[in-house]
Amino acid sequence: MERSDATAAAIDPVGRVFIAAKEGVHVFDPTGRLCGVLLNPTPTPAVALSIDPAKKTLTYQTPESQFSRPLK
Repeated sequence: MERSDATAAAIDPVGRVFIAAKEGVHVFDPTGRLCGVLLNPTPTPAVALSIDPAKKTLTYQTPESQFSRPLK
């Protein structure tokens, strides 16, 4: 089995867990079940993830760039 090499993590206000790995951001519900994987917007994995509860956004940061995605 290949390692995921998780690089960053964040938790939103409703308890979802976001884990950045080389294939994308894995999203888990509050009970720990995998909800899906958000594909990486760049070939470089994230070095940081952050959640802005006021704007309801997930920010994905690489050494070269930063991306934001709305959360539902």
